[in-house]
Amino acid sequence: MALQNFDQLNDFRKMAQKWFDVMDVTPEEKQARVDLSLDYCEIIIMLFLLITEQEYEKEECVAFTEERLRILAERQIGKENIAYINTWAKQKAKSIVDQTYEFYENEIEDSSLEESEESDDMMHFEEFGVDVPKKEYGTSDFRAFLISINLATTVTNFQELSDAIDRGCTRKTWVTEGDDRVRDTHAAVNGQDIPINDLFVVGNSYMLMPGDENNGAEMKEVSNCRCHLVCYTNQ
Repeated sequence: MALQNFDQLNDFRKMAQKWFDVMDVTPEEKQARVDLSLDYCEIIIMLFLLITEQEYEKEECVAFTEERLRILAERQIGKENIAYINTWAKQKAKSIVDQTYEFYENEIEDSSLEESEESDDMMHFEEFGVDVPKKEYGTSDFRAFLISINLATTVTNFQELSDAIDRGCTRKTWVTEGDDRVRDTHAAVNGQDIPINDLFVVGNSYMLMPGDENNGAEMKEVSNCRCHLVCYTNQ
């Protein structure tokens, strides 16, 4: 399965490159995020098709998504971190499917009503220069793309943390992009230095690294995060 056409793939690649380009990481790390986000985008688009075409039951959609999230993460991170991957894939798959079903059921309800000016409301995403009809957003390819960059952020940040531990690093620092789009709770932990296996306190959430959901972080601390870690050995 692939993204629907070359133009769409090219558009999503450009948007992913723009999103990750602001991060102060190596070009190779940026490219890994871009490539992984496109792979995840294909999976989420397929999930949306399964839901809207009603080919699978909800539980089957969760299983489909969980398996594919896990396979890509395992390929990126390695089987030695399978416990983290399994927990993340299980929780994330259920969350994505539950929310998408909620969106889709609302879309069906809206389509049964007479057209109104309100039904044509647009959602504007300034950072990407994209407008999406509000009533179509929940199962749109663009929402699939937004989900995919979050998935790629979590997986690559955990990969880099795991690699740092393997190199013998003992401490980590949370790093934001330092612009006016950084949320207050992330700005509050910017530059915070802690032992590498400890959890950051981000707002009301505990997080191993930016994008971490395995420790019960609120979605508002994970969604559209551009933060990363700097890891080092304490001398």
